[in-house]
Amino acid sequence: MSLKQERNSIKDLKFTMEETKLELKQSIYEPPATIKKLEINLEKANRGLKEKLENYKIKKRQANAKMVEVGTQVSKINKKLTDLLKLLESFTIFSNGNGMITYDKNWDGSKKKVGSSISPWNPTIASLPDLTKMESKTYANEVDIRKIKKDLPVKIGFDAFPDVQMEGIVTDVANVGEKKRGSDIKVFQVLIKLKGSNKNIRPGMTTSNKILTFERKEVLSIPLEAVFSKDTITYVYAKSGFSISKRQVKIGDSNNDSVIITEGLTEDDVVYLNKPEGYDATQISKLN
Repeated sequence: MSLKQERNSIKDLKFTMEETKLELKQSIYEPPATIKKLEINLEKANRGLKEKLENYKIKKRQANAKMVEVGTQVSKINKKLTDLLKLLESFTIFSNGNGMITYDKNWDGSKKKVGSSISPWNPTIASLPDLTKMESKTYANEVDIRKIKKDLPVKIGFDAFPDVQMEGIVTDVANVGEKKRGSDIKVFQVLIKLKGSNKNIRPGMTTSNKILTFERKEVLSIPLEAVFSKDTITYVYAKSGFSISKRQVKIGDSNNDSVIITEGLTEDDVVYLNKPEGYDATQISKLN
């Protein structure tokens, strides 16, 4: 369009020169001043035409250079488009067996979906989990974490399937605690590997994990509520005939519910879970 305007301007200038020449031919009987004026106008028109032609050549070269530049840009865009189409084809993944896909999560915990941005430092979009190699992630508080060690056996339950229970083993115990969300309590992450698989179990399900921290067989144990202490003495309230006695006992390992009694009671003894009224001042029967 720019060159077309220049060509039209050159044509107009040529027409003007032709008109001036005709006027000059017809002015042979005109005064010398008029003839001189027409000659000057013709010379100016001639110089203008030459200048226009030079400018047209320059603008044509500029237009050609611009077309080359635009052509180069088009080639780059076409190459980029071709690369993107190839990349898009590589995102189509086929599996030779049945399974499921799980989409990766963004930094804020939201699941990646259509429209999500993919960054070079985290190009993962989705993964194909191996359902035969699943693990359960749980947390233990700073009091109980000292009892949890690698390779301890675990019984794993599932909230979605109460009848399903699987065996597992502790594979990793975190060395550094982290704050529980919405609380100041420090918790430690514990990873548990499931032994075997179940067709009903899916990634992301809520689990309950019972970790066997220690095991004692053929021992005497009583509920924790039945054990009391005074100074350095541990004692229980035990039934003695028609009365109640306070007996000193020695305790061993314990869990959240029970404690092992190593000395002071027999399996036939009956103990009280609460302090009986009126026996606070009773003397404690100490062990020999």
